[in-house]
Parts: sequence; C-alpha cells; structure tokens
Amino acid sequence: MAKINLRTSLHNKTENKFFNNEVVAILDEKQTIKYLDNNVTVVIEKLDNSVTIIRRCDEYEVHLFLEKNKKTKGYYDVKSIGKLDMETYTTKLEINDNNIDIEYTMTIESQSKTDFRFYAEYIN
Repeated sequence: MAKINLRTSLHNKTENKFFNNEVVAILDEKQTIKYLDNNVTVVIEKLDNSVTIIRRCDEYEVHLFLEKNKKTKGYYDVKSIGKLDMETYTTKLEINDNNIDIEYTMTIESQSKTDFRFYAEYIN
C-alpha cells in the first residue's frame, strides 16, 4: 500500500456544478484507491475495462458500476428512505496509470437523469 496525492473533479453536467477535491489517499496492490471526502469514505476499484465507485457515510451509500458503452445497475441506499435502484450508462471510460476519466449518465428509479464527468489523477 502506498500513500498518494489524489485530485478529483466531479462535474454535474446537467446542473453545471463542479466539485473538486485534493486529498491524501491509499493505493493498494490491486490498484484500488481509498480516501475520505469530508465525512464520506470513497473506494475506487480499477479493473481492466471497468471501474466501481463506492461512496459511504452515515446518511447514504452509493454503488456505481461503470463499463464503457454499457448500461449497468447500481444502487443508492439513503438511510432515511431506503434503497433506490440506479442505472448508469457510461459513454467514456479511460483508465491510465495515474488517472481515470469517466463520463456517464445516472438514472435513479427510472426517472431522474443526470450527466456526470468524473476525473481523478494521482501522484505517488
């Protein structure tokens, strides 16, 4: 395991909102990145052709399974409401040695559609 400097950017393209963050993260031997984003634990699992992003805190838990040009199922578990079905369609997925670039559309409960771009880069 190694500590890395991680810079992330999440662009909600639908609402034109940006969320940027710089943190120290842990990169393990499987290329999984773990860090704390305020009070939210984030785990990014990089595979050859897909990425899984898990965001977990006291109020909610989100599981995104992202694979280029595919619809995938995930979930958004809001503790006060319950588990909501979520679907993503990934239009861009680039996984490189030191960065990840993803564009996807997230649909919750077949109703609310939001377009996102997530970019993460890190230095050992």
